Amino acid sequence: FSALLHVEELQMEVDIRHYDMDSAQLTPGGVYLILKVPGLAENRPSLLKGDKLYASTPGNLVEYEGYVHEVWKEEVHLRFADRFHESYLQGKTVYIRFTFNRVPLQLEHRAVELLFKNQVSCQQLAFPTDSTIAKIGRA
Repeated sequence: FSALLHVEELQMEVDIRHYDMDSAQLTPGGVYLILKVPGLAENRPSLLKGDKLYASTPGNLVEYEGYVHEVWKEEVHLRFADRFHESYLQGKTVYIRFTFNRVPLQLEHRAVELLFKNQVSCQQLAFPTDSTIAKIGRA
């Protein structure tokens, strides 16, 4: 199971990188910078509040980590470090690199680890008994 989770994570990384944007423009909107994301309404890419992405300007090796604060139909409202907000000039193009939230996968890895640690079989997992539930609950 653990190997399958690692393979799934690698595939998720490949999939999300298809949506990276080479010449995106951000629009100031209050305390946020707004990014128009084609396909967002169709969940391509799937972005949720709390997700992070990275922005860099051409010729600059520094990447700024930004967090999604609001998701609308075709745009996301982002918050970066104050330094990036202060230095960003409207109309300037940036490179956007998307990532995905690893927390669900980390929880899945932890669940698999607990199952093997407590010697729970696939049959017990699919058809748990009271004793199986008690065994897992002690972990």
